[in-house]
This record gives sequence, structure tokens and C-alpha cells, in this order.
Amino acid sequence: MKTEDFEKKILAKGLKPLEVRLEHNQVKWFICDKNDDYDIIVFDRWGNALVRPRFDWPDEVEEVEIHHYYDKEGNTMGVTFNGWPAMRANSLDLNLPCT
Repeated sequence: MKTEDFEKKILAKGLKPLEVRLEHNQVKWFICDKNDDYDIIVFDRWGNALVRPRFDWPDEVEEVEIHHYYDKEGNTMGVTFNGWPAMRANSLDLNLPCT
């Protein structure tokens, strides 16, 4: 999905986009500032919202490390922001069309 598609939906939700991280010219992660409920909101490539209610922001957005973590068999278990597990927030999902 293109950056513009994400940004339109993010702005429509009243969120403040901070940084987009690309992979193969498509959005991989879209990092947004806090809202009333969460200190950080990150959208994955499908527009799913990942959040942390408490997050200590580093000095620069570029220092936010986002990683998948896996079980022993190599299956994706979830995502971390600077080592802290993220939670899903379905109510913030962007509901982007499947591509």
C-alpha cells in the first residue's frame, strides 16, 4: 500500500503521522504520535493498529525499534516497540483494501 493511502486514513482518524518506514517501496510501518488512549500507535503494512498505552519516546522517532518476535517454530507471535510488546487496537485499524 502506498504512503498516501495510509496518510489519508490516518489523518481522517485524527492521528498525527510521524514517520513512515518502507520496504520494497511499500509501507512496512507507519508510526503515529499518541492520542488520548495510547502513547504510540503504529500501523503495519495491512493497516492494523499496534499500540502501547505507555511508551517512553526516545529523543528521535528514528530510534523507535520495531521488531517481530517469534516462537520456537519460527511463527510470528507479535511485535515489540523498543523491546516492549505491542497490543492490537482493532478500533484504530485503517481497514485498507487488500492488495
